[in-house]
Amino acid sequence: MGASTGSHLTELVTKFSSLTLTLIGFQLTNEMARNLVGSSQKLKYLNLSRSPKISGHFLRDLGNSGKGSPLKTLIMRKCVKLKEKEVLELCNSLIKGNFKSIRHIDVSSNNGLVSDDGVRSYKPKFPLEKLKEERPNVTLVGDFPLERSGKRYHIWGEGDDYEELREIEMMEANNDEDDDDDND
Repeated sequence: MGASTGSHLTELVTKFSSLTLTLIGFQLTNEMARNLVGSSQKLKYLNLSRSPKISGHFLRDLGNSGKGSPLKTLIMRKCVKLKEKEVLELCNSLIKGNFKSIRHIDVSSNNGLVSDDGVRSYKPKFPLEKLKEERPNVTLVGDFPLERSGKRYHIWGEGDDYEELREIEMMEANNDEDDDDDND
């Protein structure tokens, strides 16, 4: 993969008629993610979970230019640099009617999201009611633990595919726990 653009990966993505891409833990940058989504008219599912370099800046471009993108599902669980303001910008773009194909976004993280002041945010302020009103077919999932407790802060999750997607997420979570047990 090209160090700055991921050109080989982008080239691969453009060759398929329908594509589900899971890149968990890859060293993708925001630019690479933007190129992946922007270069393929076939990409329907993208999982960038545990990508340590993803801040979410590519979401701005995605929301504004994603009008023709067929991407339906975007998973960014446990992206430690994911910024609250970038997810907020995507939400606002969705409310404006951009990025019509998206149906499911997951930004859950045990570490919360990075706020403007660099502190971890466990209760992000997203315009959920407005999003639900304007885009009832979109599911935004954000499960964040409250600081040092076992409680979870759940943002929102509804829609036709919600149960199926939650099952996938639960399987991923179980796999994460298995990976953690293996490291002990």
